[in-house]
Amino acid sequence: MKGFASATRLELLNYIQQGIGNPGEITRKMNRHRSTIESHLQVLVEADAVKIVP
Repeated sequence: MKGFASATRLELLNYIQQGIGNPGEITRKMNRHRSTIESHLQVLVEADAVKIVP
């Protein structure tokens, strides 16, 4: 449940659900540092909420 315990991660999931999967684009839309977004994405990956697609 840790993956969903953050408003930022829920917002990330919303963008991903809209088809915006590029961390750089999400960073711009959320006005956050890329490292912050990548950290939150990593939590979601570890929680099996999202998968990294090359």
